[in-house]
Amino acid sequence: LQTIRLIEETQAAAAESRMMRDELAKVFATTSDGIVIFDQDMRYLFVNDVFCRIAAARREDILGKRFTDRPNFDSKTYERLKQCRASGRSIE
Repeated sequence: LQTIRLIEETQAAAAESRMMRDELAKVFATTSDGIVIFDQDMRYLFVNDVFCRIAAARREDILGKRFTDRPNFDSKTYERLKQCRASGRSIE
């Protein structure tokens, strides 16, 4: 009985996690803001389409690179991103 309860709790948690992931994916896809997620080494893990347009770069040229690698960013975009990183604020 204990094992069954644990399995049910695990399945419920997994379903909730999938639901949250799907909701976040909708937000990332429909927002008018550029969204970036970095790992602890400041490598790009995720960028949405708006960020790619702001950066004038393709997703595949950004993901996995470090922030300091500047994948195809012009100097103005790079400076704006540096300011955002330093301040924790969004690009205006």
